[in-house]
Amino acid sequence: MQHQLIVHLTSPLLAGDRKEPGGYFLPSRDFIPGALIRAAVAREITACCPYALGRERLNWVAYEGADDCLSCTWKNWCQHFDKITFSHAYPPGARMAPMSAYRCKTKEDHGVFDGLLALLKGDRVVCPVCSQGKPEQPGRAERCSGLMDAHVSRRLMMRLAVDPYRGTSQDGQLFAIRAVSTGQHFASTITAPGDMTLNWSLTEMRVGAKTSVGLGRVQTQFVQTGKAAEGSKADHEAVKALAKRLESFNRYLRENRFLYPAEQKTYFSLTLLSETIPQSTPEDVDDGCEEYRSTKRLQTQLASRVLCGLPGLETVLVLADYTMRGGFDTSASSALRRPSELYLTAGSVFVFAVPGAADDDLIQKLYEIEMNGLGCRTSDGYGAVSVCDDFHWNGGK
Repeated sequence: MQHQLIVHLTSPLLAGDRKEPGGYFLPSRDFIPGALIRAAVAREITACCPYALGRERLNWVAYEGADDCLSCTWKNWCQHFDKITFSHAYPPGARMAPMSAYRCKTKEDHGVFDGLLALLKGDRVVCPVCSQGKPEQPGRAERCSGLMDAHVSRRLMMRLAVDPYRGTSQDGQLFAIRAVSTGQHFASTITAPGDMTLNWSLTEMRVGAKTSVGLGRVQTQFVQTGKAAEGSKADHEAVKALAKRLESFNRYLRENRFLYPAEQKTYFSLTLLSETIPQSTPEDVDDGCEEYRSTKRLQTQLASRVLCGLPGLETVLVLADYTMRGGFDTSASSALRRPSELYLTAGSVFVFAVPGAADDDLIQKLYEIEMNGLGCRTSDGYGAVSVCDDFHWNGGK
């Protein structure tokens, strides 16, 4: 069952991002990662649980099976905490811009448009508004990045580093926190397995980093959306909606003379809505250039592992980038640093083709990919994907 958690910031929020060069600025992301929301919920549950003391994992809950647990508000959370999915929290209506999203370089009021068709044809991406009636003077375009349809305001706060040995302020170690300002709203989708309903009794909690010094205080609103996770009428409607998007995407390619009837192929796109952590295998460790190896692995994993079983699969276009991220394991009892991992950036676009018309097996396979996500840690919001996203065939909307 799906639920929506809406958080209203009552103090600045720091959802840690990579430090900027020089280490002077500590910026916050434009969204709240699902892992931070999971840790915040677990921290609030364990704060009122008499059985939480002495556990090895922090910011994590477990079901003890005691008599008090049977009537506890958080019983379903504790029983299935590792199976509950927390999506990233974005401002209402916002999404990460696909890598095929462009805007006019000279006039911002021309809006955002999709350049996937031009990239598939190998053409230059130009502003469609500037080029109307003036094919000899095409408008220049530049790629969009970050959040679309939303603006996240920030504030700058100066801090003085603390000497880890003396526990006092450290001379000459000023740094700035670029935190998300108060008064903004973010929404996350929390999915429980099956038709299970999650109860909620919190009106306030703390999310993100530096909560002990006043950051990350939020007011919460928890709403059940009424959509079951799987095996229901809503599930059937979602399959029909995906099939319609697949048909619309291929119709768009035919109408714009990229896909011809004689070709007898079905095209589909995978657009990453959040960062994706590819799964590593022993075959990934080989000789050669690290950048080439990483990029090649990201491309081949989608085709060979995620889309396995589709005969004649062809990779048509890849618009992807990646970044390295590290950090700390907030569930460990000690300050255990996570090893750096390779992340596919949100907004990456993959276009594939299979021979023949779309059948039920293809549609079901794509639906499972969209429901389950790609890569690792999908339960923390990573690997969210959209198949044949409306943005690519509906005029960039």
